[in-house]
Amino acid sequence: MDNTTPSGFRHAPVSKFLVEVIGGCSIAAALLNVRTVNLPPVWRAVVSSCTFGSVGHTVIGTWLLYRMRIIERHSGSPKYAAFVFISLVTSALLQAGAHRFLNFKMSGPYAILFAMLCQFHHIIPASSRFPLFGTTVSDKIYVYLAAAQMMLANTSVIAPCICGLTSGLLYASNVGNIKTWRFPFWRKSRPAPSSNTSSSSSTAADASIGLSSSSHMPQPTGDLRQRSAEQEVQVSEENINAMSSMFPNVSRDAVASALISAKNDMNRAADILLNMGD
Repeated sequence: MDNTTPSGFRHAPVSKFLVEVIGGCSIAAALLNVRTVNLPPVWRAVVSSCTFGSVGHTVIGTWLLYRMRIIERHSGSPKYAAFVFISLVTSALLQAGAHRFLNFKMSGPYAILFAMLCQFHHIIPASSRFPLFGTTVSDKIYVYLAAAQMMLANTSVIAPCICGLTSGLLYASNVGNIKTWRFPFWRKSRPAPSSNTSSSSSTAADASIGLSSSSHMPQPTGDLRQRSAEQEVQVSEENINAMSSMFPNVSRDAVASALISAKNDMNRAADILLNMGD
């Protein structure tokens, strides 16, 4: 398995937490047929803010939250966690203010999701482009269409979605220098080395034996390894030019290496280059 290619929730613990909590709460509420009107006020606010309004919205919304993990890989988990917190607070204040005038029902994590979509539009480059109805669109259109379908399918969520977009625009505008905020994340400490001298000496002896035996064996040079990798995966100049246009500050050699590692998958190659940028 290629360790340079992020897959699943690798390098995205905040996204994993959001998908598990929001997706799990939405599925549980749908299966148990939870009615928020019968809950106490505090539980009503918690459940309504963590659950989507229908099964269809749960599927689409959870998929969009999973897709937004690329923002976390691009920005880093501490910055992404701070962005989620700021967007939650800002959108809640905007919804509370709009509720006094529009009297709409405040429910679901639609605001935070559309704040993420605003960031997705601003900082994530398109991986590919293709013609559609006489115009050229990017592969990001699938995300936008899914979000638009979710918003327009139920008019009661339009106002929270607009509040989320407004919150995302405020963050993108760096009002109050909020882009510099970070949540602290600590790495797990590595285990201390063993104090057993006999085991360490035997390990050193094994290592020295391995080094001495391997020193007599011919090792492939970097050029040979690169040629063998290129023989396995043929990268076209068209893909290299397309990726270079999306990442103008990255050398063509790095773009070619990313495409080779991703086996010509431009989406995976873009993830690799974004991760290299972090």
